[in-house]
Amino acid sequence: AEIYGSRSGVLVGRLDGGSITNCHVKNATITGGAQKMGLLVGYVNAGMASKLVIDGCTVENSVVNNDQNPLEGDASTMAGGFIGYLQPISYDVLISNNALTNVKVVSGNIWDSYDECASHIFVGNVINVSKDRICTIEFSNNTLVGCTLENAVVDETSTCYYGFAYDHLINNYNALSTIIVDGVETIK
Repeated sequence: AEIYGSRSGVLVGRLDGGSITNCHVKNATITGGAQKMGLLVGYVNAGMASKLVIDGCTVENSVVNNDQNPLEGDASTMAGGFIGYLQPISYDVLISNNALTNVKVVSGNIWDSYDECASHIFVGNVINVSKDRICTIEFSNNTLVGCTLENAVVDETSTCYYGFAYDHLINNYNALSTIIVDGVETIK
């Protein structure tokens, strides 16, 4: 598959909750668009579900490319080899037992000074602030083999699974969700 545009994913462009289990992406390319691009899901938004689960999925031999001729204001950021932008404002998230093999993410640079514009091999950004409740976002037993990241700026909060997450409250948000990576709380 070859896909162009913002909030794009090979399987799902925008996901507002639910579960994705045992889905597989092979030999896909996403190019361009301003933001929120992922090879499985482009944009996970605050949905009405009590929990989002992505389990047992794979992405192989696939690429997220930046736009070589972007429109003014476009950046090809917030990109991930699995999920571009994860914003689970009101529900818990479990991302487990997934594998990326030979995945390449090439980020644009136009908006890289803006906090939420990280790109990463797995998840570009985790927006872990909420107005309602403290949620748990857990990454467990995911593997990345033969993957590369080019041109991306990642934040000091980055881990092996994401390029950016908040480590403090912002604006009108009063809850900072806990992020757990392979059993270790990285942000609480």
